[in-house]
Amino acid sequence: MVNTDNAVLNAWVVGAPLRVLAIDGRDLSGPTPVEGEAVLVAAGGRADLELVAPADGSAALVRLGAGADVVVGPTGSRAPADAATVAPTATLDLLSYGRPVSLGFDPWRADRTFTYAVGRRFAFVADNPGIWLDHCHNLPHADQGLVAHLVYAGISEPFRVGGGAANKPE
Repeated sequence: MVNTDNAVLNAWVVGAPLRVLAIDGRDLSGPTPVEGEAVLVAAGGRADLELVAPADGSAALVRLGAGADVVVGPTGSRAPADAATVAPTATLDLLSYGRPVSLGFDPWRADRTFTYAVGRRFAFVADNPGIWLDHCHNLPHADQGLVAHLVYAGISEPFRVGGGAANKPE
């Protein structure tokens, strides 16, 4: 499942155990069956869940937060009768879930260097000179500074942040 929202998504299964196979495309080692715990999926994150429809012919329900449900079972199956009222009180701890594996390096030794490059580019027709604010539409990101200003040469404006006008962005 992919969380396309800008908030954390709670997901759980009623009527069958689940296994978390991968997080954000990274396979987990030795995933074990989980019942009665929710899986938290970060905004923009992905969790690959596995569940098997009950062998007795009944159905299981995958609940995706408060917004959507998926019934898994034979054709014509209905969600378990108590599915609307069953919500886990515990959250699966993904840091201790499954079997630990070697990282292949010692994370406590400063013997590695990394190059970080954003690598995203965008294009547009630049036919409207001015001073423009570019941002994504996830306003908490803008509040945290994930914005860019595009300023055309020779263009200026009299406005300033703060001051008497109390101009405070986001």
